[in-house]
Amino acid sequence: MAEFTFKDKHHTDETKRRISESHKGMKYSEGTKRKISIFQKSHKRTGENSPNWKGGWEKVRKEKYYGLRQQILNKFGNRCNKCGFSDKRALQIDHVNGGGGKEIHHIGSLNYAIKVLNDTNGEYQLLCSNCNWIKRYENNEMKGGKQ
Repeated sequence: MAEFTFKDKHHTDETKRRISESHKGMKYSEGTKRKISIFQKSHKRTGENSPNWKGGWEKVRKEKYYGLRQQILNKFGNRCNKCGFSDKRALQIDHVNGGGGKEIHHIGSLNYAIKVLNDTNGEYQLLCSNCNWIKRYENNEMKGGKQ
């Protein structure tokens, strides 16, 4: 007779619900609490130990984007094309003919930054956030149109 094992067996949703209900309100002894704490500390699920770990790409991607952004700011002279404002925290890449929101949504921020950096047709310009919003308003580029 074959030996029964739980390998590759799974609880049904109803069984999982019943188990969960039976565990509600359980009180653990101080010794058990201490053992749980020690186990959790030794099995940290952060960083590389997290099941959601993706190799740390977010940090690399962010560094790459900000490097490209600085190159773009340098390419356009680190100043707003309309008013000359130069605080890089408020400078934005603008499509001269509109439609930037759709483009960045479709190709992503890194590819967008590379495209702007490689542009030789004059499709992009650098505007401060005030001038960019004024342009969007005047050219009816805002969601919902002019107010």
